[in-house]
Amino acid sequence: MDIMKKCWFMVIIILLAGKIFPQTSFSTGNIGIDMNYDGRIQLYQYDLTGALNLYSFSILVGTSPSTVFDYWQDSGIQDSTKSYYDSLNSSFVLYGSFNNSYSNLPPNILVKTYITGWPGSTYILIKYVIINKETFNLNALVGTEIIPQIDGIQGFDTVKYIDTSNVIDIYKVNHLGLKLLTVNLNSLTSFEYFDGYEKDSSYYNWMTHDILDSIYNSGPDGPVTIASQNFQNINSGDSITVYYGMSYGSSFADVKVGLDSALAKYNDSLTSVLKGKYAFPNINYKVNQNYPNPFNPTTTISFSLPVQEKVILKVYNILGMVVSTLIDEVRQPGNFSVRFNAMNLPSGIYFYELRTDNFRCVRKMVLLK
Repeated sequence: MDIMKKCWFMVIIILLAGKIFPQTSFSTGNIGIDMNYDGRIQLYQYDLTGALNLYSFSILVGTSPSTVFDYWQDSGIQDSTKSYYDSLNSSFVLYGSFNNSYSNLPPNILVKTYITGWPGSTYILIKYVIINKETFNLNALVGTEIIPQIDGIQGFDTVKYIDTSNVIDIYKVNHLGLKLLTVNLNSLTSFEYFDGYEKDSSYYNWMTHDILDSIYNSGPDGPVTIASQNFQNINSGDSITVYYGMSYGSSFADVKVGLDSALAKYNDSLTSVLKGKYAFPNINYKVNQNYPNPFNPTTTISFSLPVQEKVILKVYNILGMVVSTLIDEVRQPGNFSVRFNAMNLPSGIYFYELRTDNFRCVRKMVLLK
């Protein structure tokens, strides 16, 4: 698996982000949260212009020493990440779903990810719905991979497990707290970051550490922390749900207050979901990969809308310049397709972006003449 290829492609997208391709995100006023197109979650101090305090938070699902789903090696896009404001619950929401299409290696799962934050809060609620797409049952070990960067500085973070409150506390000066809300943690261990650690057998060993390490003081390369719960059976076509609370503050006491608030939101969601109070809306937006791709000189872009709204569909070159506006009008709900003719454009990489008030998706295409 060429992990560097994926990383460099992400770097290109992020560099272009300042012009037209920002990662989907929200800011509560005290913390900024974003989730990229393959499911990696990051946290910033105050807003997205502040210090990065969490470089990566992502899901792990293992079924054997040679079959572990992780962000770096396996995660591909099912539903592009999108953000919206839930006026009913006065909350910000990020949503995206991710499959194993990057590697096409087992386990074949679909992970739906929902992140909720509230104006003025220093905490978020993370919901993972893990769906078994295999034709057989999975005995799944679910965990998370955490790569901090507290105070925006790499290295010398302390990772501490507070067993009296079941909280992972990561800190230099400021603190980042994480808590598994659905069940208790069964395993927690940290190690110093090193190139090439992303191997299924290594992930599985760390996830089956079966001890909650009380403290780890990292060196200059910084820690990678692996946390996991007990094995759970997932029937074919069925799912399990995992909730995490995450909080940021200047002390552990501040973090604990935020995590207690996240736990209260979690408990409220369990008792209110039947009333629809915290039910996430059914998201049916979809933007398909253009076909054919590569193309010369025409290709078709298709998409779906669940509601009537204004749609803007534009094509950009690699420099972020608009080369064509294909749609700029109100469309009814339904499935649509539009033909793009690049007869007057040179060969190269292009991006098409579909944007509405509630949705945004960017995909890459290649023109070969």
